Amino acid sequence: DLVFVAKLMHRIRRLAATPATLLFYRDNPDSATNRSMTERQIRSYAQAARILHDHFRCEALSHQEARMVSTFISTLVYKTCAAPFLRDGEGLKQEALLNLSRGLVSDLMGCGAVDMRSLSLRKRLICLCFLRGWLSLARRLDSLVSRKGR
Repeated sequence: DLVFVAKLMHRIRRLAATPATLLFYRDNPDSATNRSMTERQIRSYAQAARILHDHFRCEALSHQEARMVSTFISTLVYKTCAAPFLRDGEGLKQEALLNLSRGLVSDLMGCGAVDMRSLSLRKRLICLCFLRGWLSLARRLDSLVSRKGR
């Protein structure tokens, strides 16, 4: 869904918005979004990031569009592959899942899909701590700023 919507939004040249509420959100405690990340979810998000990177690399983008795409992909990877381990006690207990996530983030950085420069300084520091295995420092940085908002 994510890849489809991103490609579709890129092709749209005009967009209309309305302040009307068209969709209601219901928080279900049994929802997949309220559970710990699974290997399948992490791999799926990493794959989506790689597909988007490969797709938009072949497109003729303006400088502003390229920055927006880079920020979108980098933030997606940060929020789905690194941030869940900073707040989820269950995820931290799964060392294999943590190592998988670190490896995927590292691979995505290596191929250029994740550009650390497109992340805020706070997210860059947290991501670097996450990749180096300094989770307690990454969690502290995350919790300090969590009070202020994301």
